[in-house]
Amino acid sequence: MNFQRKKVAIALGMGGLALVAGGSVFAQDIRVNVTGSNIKRVDSETAAPIETITREDIQASGLNTISDVVRRITANSNGTVSDSFTNGFAGGGASAVSLRGLGSNNTLVLINGRRLANTGLADDGQYSFVDLNQMPFDLVERIEILKDGASAIYGSDAVAGVINVILRQQFTGVTLTGNAGTTSQGDGNVYKGAITAGIGDLTKDRYNAYISLDAFKQDAIKLTDRGGYVGSQDLRFMGLPDTRNGAPPSGFGSGSRVGSLRPVNPATGGLVGGGPYTTLAGCEPENVDPVTKFCRFEQKQYLDLIPESERYNIFGRAVYNITDTMQLYGEASYFKFESSNRNTPSQPRSTWPNVQDSTVNNSLNIFLPVGHPDNPFSAAGNGGRLYYSAADVGGRNSTIENEVQRYLGGIKGTNYGWDWDAGVMYIRNETNQTRTGFFDYPNLQQALNGQGGFGYYRIGQNASLNNPGIYDFIAPAISNNVISENTQVDVKGSRDIYKLQGGQMALALGYEFRREELDNPGTTGTLEGRVI
Repeated sequence: MNFQRKKVAIALGMGGLALVAGGSVFAQDIRVNVTGSNIKRVDSETAAPIETITREDIQASGLNTISDVVRRITANSNGTVSDSFTNGFAGGGASAVSLRGLGSNNTLVLINGRRLANTGLADDGQYSFVDLNQMPFDLVERIEILKDGASAIYGSDAVAGVINVILRQQFTGVTLTGNAGTTSQGDGNVYKGAITAGIGDLTKDRYNAYISLDAFKQDAIKLTDRGGYVGSQDLRFMGLPDTRNGAPPSGFGSGSRVGSLRPVNPATGGLVGGGPYTTLAGCEPENVDPVTKFCRFEQKQYLDLIPESERYNIFGRAVYNITDTMQLYGEASYFKFESSNRNTPSQPRSTWPNVQDSTVNNSLNIFLPVGHPDNPFSAAGNGGRLYYSAADVGGRNSTIENEVQRYLGGIKGTNYGWDWDAGVMYIRNETNQTRTGFFDYPNLQQALNGQGGFGYYRIGQNASLNNPGIYDFIAPAISNNVISENTQVDVKGSRDIYKLQGGQMALALGYEFRREELDNPGTTGTLEGRVI
């Protein structure tokens, strides 16, 4: 599906009036920017429930990523996305938070008070979110979590709240950190390292600039490397049913008719004589179900508990004090993420859609024709309806590469009683996903018919006889490339306007222009219903 979207948002905010810092108790307090407000406030007051996690808190926790820190707050709820979640449209390795259970698409994530890029692949195919891993962990000064809605300030994507990651505003010197770890099973190795270097002192030199490189690598953990119910669907050792694919349906699983054939009329695709099941040749005797004749199949051998992933993050910031009351600043960052995810092999589906003409295809048309060397019903003139988990094709695996560039330049200051800030930002996010092991169904039927130039597609114990080139024909690599670009210009200012008995009245004015562009052409073959 070819999908393009261009969105332009223009907002003008006026009249943000508030009472701040009333009374002599606050006379010595310093007014600071607070997440969820365009008016500076003192440390001792907030307009909404804000939780602050300091750098010291993070270091004491022993956690290694921003996603680990944020996803452990009590306000995080249903809808969160974990790094280890691979069975979704967004792939694996990305991480998101969902405040108050309202979804990751309604939880705004900021860095230094400004937006980040959404991932190219949406959760559940529709919920866009910010990958928390794209922020440099080593530079975090504090994390402010606004647990109340802030759509009036930031927009509709802040209905659930705001996560604002504040990085170090200046840094001088060099730091080098690193750690490595493994599980008690000796797998899932994790390697992490960071180096940060900075020069200049804002007070003495009027400038400061620093750059940081953060790298992270996670090795995969296979489900079958864990024992018990985690590593197998065969639960008979617990006194429960065998729920592997091919096992009969039970209260613990729906079962699946893999590893079997049924006779069909090759002209109509209809079942013949009730369509009794016959076990596919080559199934190990201990895996043949005596009643259903299905071949029991362990899907978990193709699944990972945690996928393999790598992340690299480069972040730079420079600041120059033009005067004592005016400052130039700039930020540039580059984030690259790679993840490899494994999944179960393809199985001929019962039905699947052709989105292009709104028709529904039926897999009764996917069968071994009369004369196919693996069809046991050829002598009776019948085809063989195929219930097959194509282990010879391999799992439906995917590789995701995501690159994000973010550039920000601005100027801010305090002049004529106004605290003001103006900036221009550009973000480009490119996501490439390549998948293997997915059937191209028209090509699959051609190969079963002996067409396509590679001879018959052999199945089960005879799969070793296949021409290697047939696999690129029946399950070619498919891909999609998603590019999003965000351009933003914003200007805002605030000032005290009148002192009342209960406190100081303040005013905030702001203007923001944001243009979002998304080009998502979809995955190869899905529009025509060739690939699911």
